[in-house]
Amino acid sequence: MKVAILSPESLPIPAINGGAVESLIDTIGEYNSKEGKLDLDIFSVYDKKLKITNDNSTKYIYFKKNPIIKFFDELIMIFVRIILGNREVVGLDYIWKLFVIERLKRQLIKTDYDLIVIENAIYLFNVFQSKEIFKKYEGKVIFHVHNLLNKSPKVDYRKLCCSIISISDFLHKNIHEHMGSSIPISTIYNGVDVKTFTQRISLDEKNKIYEKLNLLNNDFKIVYVGRIAPEKGVKELIKCFKTFNDPNMKLIIVGSCYFGSDTASIFEKEIQKEIENNKNIIQTGFVNKNEIWKYYSLADVIVLPSLWDEPLGLTMIEAQLSGNPLITTRSGGIVETVDKQYSILVSKDENIVTNLNSAIELIKNNKEEWRKKALHAKDRAIMCFSQERFYDSICNELLMRREENNEKEK
Repeated sequence: MKVAILSPESLPIPAINGGAVESLIDTIGEYNSKEGKLDLDIFSVYDKKLKITNDNSTKYIYFKKNPIIKFFDELIMIFVRIILGNREVVGLDYIWKLFVIERLKRQLIKTDYDLIVIENAIYLFNVFQSKEIFKKYEGKVIFHVHNLLNKSPKVDYRKLCCSIISISDFLHKNIHEHMGSSIPISTIYNGVDVKTFTQRISLDEKNKIYEKLNLLNNDFKIVYVGRIAPEKGVKELIKCFKTFNDPNMKLIIVGSCYFGSDTASIFEKEIQKEIENNKNIIQTGFVNKNEIWKYYSLADVIVLPSLWDEPLGLTMIEAQLSGNPLITTRSGGIVETVDKQYSILVSKDENIVTNLNSAIELIKNNKEEWRKKALHAKDRAIMCFSQERFYDSICNELLMRREENNEKEK
């Protein structure tokens, strides 16, 4: 079965610069190279750091940004920032998206695919505004949705799509509101690299990080992993941490605003001011996805206080796989990935700082009890959110839709 995966084209695949959607596409490509269930083409933005070898099952097709496209997109972004008065606007990429659409049109006309999977980027439906391409792929498109929708595709998606894949039951409801019930919607939970995130850090690696971050063995280490953005609750976590005033407690903030970019947002600069001259709050900046597990592993408690309705919450799954206690919020799809018996879910209301304080105190004063609970959370995460299960579920969905299309064509 010949399948094309259309990525959002904002970050490269394999996911060398991070990105949740890109990491999941990366998983599909990696496992397909091993198991070969699909004849797969993955479309991605090019990055000079990529080292890719195509094989018989999985092929990567890259679109390269040229300096002219970058220049005009930067001009447009500056103009929009001035008009809106919002210096935080990023990643508009109007010219780049037009370029991607035109290149994809050529590829989809040239190659005959049994199914097209659009990964999260609703703008990619514009490829099918071409009557020729719409007719060729009518009923052969699957929309894999990772984020809350606030609009519907402009094309006749009811004829174009044979199914929609949601990453959680919470998101399923949102998709139903925006795209109706005429297209089948399946929920397939994301997969996480279980082998990586269940590793235990070696003494040598731990000592290197301790030395780098100026940590001591008897420190009570609170670890946050994620983007430095308002909706992630990192500012509220810092406020909570400051209420303890305990020299043996350390807060380690792992992440940046724009994944692997060197750009610091206005919010990130605010955070840097918040932690300025506080030796007990340590900010690592961007950490490569292959290294993040080490920071989860050395935590006494992992705190991920998301303030928005997370469609699922991959970092919450990763945290549980470490086998260390987790505190997060009762929000969106998080409640589907985190069992309240084994982790602490707090309300993201006006009392969130107090709520986080109480939860951290509870774990700090009952370390052994919560370590045992965390091991149960780890077992559940291994069972429910492995990459193998994710890849098999995706393949089964595609095979089922292909068989349905074959029946219609008879």
